[in-house]
Amino acid sequence: MRLHEMDRKWLRTALIVLTLAIMQFTYWGEKIPLERGAGWDGQQYREEVQDVVHMLLDGRIDAYHMHRILPFVFSHGLLGCVGLPPTEGNAMTVTIVANLFIVFCSMMLFFRIADTQRWSRSTEVIGFSSVFFTVGVLKIWGYYPFLTDEMALFLALLSCFHYLTNQRKGLIADGVLGMLVWPMISLVVLVLVIFPMPASSQAPNDQTTKQPNDQAASHLLRLLFALWYPLLFAAFVVYKMRVHPGMPFAEMFALRPSQGMRLAMVAVAATAVFFYLATRWITLDVSYLFKQLTDRRNLLRIVAGCATFVVVYKVVELHSAPAMFSVGEELAQMAQLPASDILVFLEAPFLYWGPFFLLLMASWPSVCRAACREGSLGLLITVLMSLAFLVDIETRKHISFFPFLLVLALNHVDGLRLRSWVAPVFAVLSLLMSALFQRPRHAGGT
Repeated sequence: MRLHEMDRKWLRTALIVLTLAIMQFTYWGEKIPLERGAGWDGQQYREEVQDVVHMLLDGRIDAYHMHRILPFVFSHGLLGCVGLPPTEGNAMTVTIVANLFIVFCSMMLFFRIADTQRWSRSTEVIGFSSVFFTVGVLKIWGYYPFLTDEMALFLALLSCFHYLTNQRKGLIADGVLGMLVWPMISLVVLVLVIFPMPASSQAPNDQTTKQPNDQAASHLLRLLFALWYPLLFAAFVVYKMRVHPGMPFAEMFALRPSQGMRLAMVAVAATAVFFYLATRWITLDVSYLFKQLTDRRNLLRIVAGCATFVVVYKVVELHSAPAMFSVGEELAQMAQLPASDILVFLEAPFLYWGPFFLLLMASWPSVCRAACREGSLGLLITVLMSLAFLVDIETRKHISFFPFLLVLALNHVDGLRLRSWVAPVFAVLSLLMSALFQRPRHAGGT
């Protein structure tokens, strides 16, 4: 039976069963060796699963982890419901079960998004493979279970669904929950709430919408995007030299070894060129932007949205210890990776998202044009944010933007009328990419 002839219900069932079967294999696979299978941050999260109530009352959760507490409150509640003692082994077991349930909910939510976009079966298989046949879902959930990735992916998909269906109240709820799961999602939601999708832009493959075009503004945007990273790197180097006078250049790089100052300069220049070229398909209409930014309702949304964001963010931190990770450290982290080697920051997204990253690069012009359609300012800002955060060494941060890029890329693919064999081949390639990280438990065990 050909893919396009297969009943959609049975096709979706087969995809779900295959995903869950592979995840069961991962459950019995190896665990990260650090902290007896908990990992770096996972040690803190495991303690939260075991005894989150007393940790909250004693103020033993810092602000950073407070903003990621919800998945482990959920696991703690599950641990109490089944009546298991709060041992490390039981904490890991209930967390893995909770993550499995969250991934299942994410699959159901993906199919809801597919229904709103009216994708073909082939496009749906490509999209499903892009989301779930990845190392983040098939490997990390079992190898490093004490993370927020699974719930962050679900919440990102949910915010995308609420945006596509113009459910503003749902988006606001997603933003509030994001403060307890992955604050980057709340930032994306803030942009989408301030600049929602107009009713005229809801058609998934509408090609009739006016394409705004202001050459001067577009070139200015490209120039700003080309310069922002070199300026960030220069600020990072100056800061290091002022705080640590005489520090050798190579020692400034804590995350990835530097290959020398000359190569670093070439890498910085290559990054600037990459951003300049990547924004060549972004077209702007200054009059439309001015209208959007000066519209009374939008001004009220901007003020109210930003104020609410800051208030909720700080309320979450009221009963927490000082954060171990600051905005300055985040910027320093972003400054280091691209300068360590030429375009090395493209490596991690490819390994994390697999063939979808190549698909996204191939369809990037169409993604940019779709994001630039009149009335989609919030979506355009989200796409630009996703591009800027490519330089971050933590590819997991891309989860916040991923569903929106996925929808834009798949809407383009859906109009290409691909041959029937393309989708199965894409799914197999995605599985093979994720299998590079699938290894049986080694003899010593972890």
